[in-house]
Amino acid sequence: MREHREFAFENPQRNFIVPTRIVPFHAPTHDCAKIGVKDVSEGTAEPIRFSTDELPPRDRLAILQEQFGPHMAKINYQSLPGHAPSLTMTVRTFPGVSLTASQSSGLYGGIVVDGSDDVCLGMNTGANGLAFVSQFGRDETLVGFRAGVLFSHSDAGYMHTPTLTHASFVRLPRNTISAAVGGLEDMFGRPFPPSEALHLLASYCAALGDQTMTSPEVRQAVGMHIQDLVSLALGAGTDQRQVATRRGLAAARLVEARKLIAQRLTEPDLTPTKVARAMAISVRQLHLLFEPTGITFSQHLMRSRIALSRRILLAPDSRHRTIADIAFACGFHNLTTFYSSFRQAFDATPDELRRNRHRP
Repeated sequence: MREHREFAFENPQRNFIVPTRIVPFHAPTHDCAKIGVKDVSEGTAEPIRFSTDELPPRDRLAILQEQFGPHMAKINYQSLPGHAPSLTMTVRTFPGVSLTASQSSGLYGGIVVDGSDDVCLGMNTGANGLAFVSQFGRDETLVGFRAGVLFSHSDAGYMHTPTLTHASFVRLPRNTISAAVGGLEDMFGRPFPPSEALHLLASYCAALGDQTMTSPEVRQAVGMHIQDLVSLALGAGTDQRQVATRRGLAAARLVEARKLIAQRLTEPDLTPTKVARAMAISVRQLHLLFEPTGITFSQHLMRSRIALSRRILLAPDSRHRTIADIAFACGFHNLTTFYSSFRQAFDATPDELRRNRHRP
């Protein structure tokens, strides 16, 4: 028999208690390798995914408690009384940082004190999720939508999610952040409100998706950008703030600009002014974001629309749509411009591409 200690908390508004007693632990031992779980402390180019939905129902909590939690997530999980525990999590590492994206409900998580002195910035990225946290004996508090909270792996604490909650976590060495941000001791376990840096950090991490990044240069740059955004979110000092703004913040803003363009491609009147306004930056700042890429805002917009039109043209369910209909649906308001840009991009007209695609 093994034992697992839980922290106590009670909130009369939610009518449940996690007990302070020692909970007997009878679950069988599982092999991490057999279930695809491994320690990522050494770093990995590929994302590692874990989901309780993909495990045998009777073994889900045991595997979560024995293997995935302490070894990969660095969290000791327990199910909340009266709740069905569920967790889907993707973990990936870059130089100097570890990223985790999760969807969880019905779970209580005690922070693993592993002697690393690492810190972890958690962000509530789901509009309807509830996350409650406490550390260093401070009162339990709610982390609202787009808010963040800082944890330390050198002291006991917990987080629990009674409802379905989407969250992102960035773990990194404490000395990486303490060199840029003062007063960390007062931040642990205390949520801080939404900010541009926090929003861009969550957006930047989400944009990485399931991409496999093997280039050392790219991985190093991503790790540095994330460190910059964390330092800005926590209130970096003047010198570090200037460096982080030029580097990590600019990279994250470019990701955000591209995302907004992708979401609004079909708007024929999409302009730099509209995108800049949506991002709360100036038009000049927006144009400067694209300078290092070697293409302008307008060129990126045109290429994105042309690529979208090609995908639609080649889709089996679009074979009866007219070329003009597809062009206008992709944000073009001039067929001459559309045909010229399409031929320049693919060395063929839309009609030629369609005929070749559907030729028997």
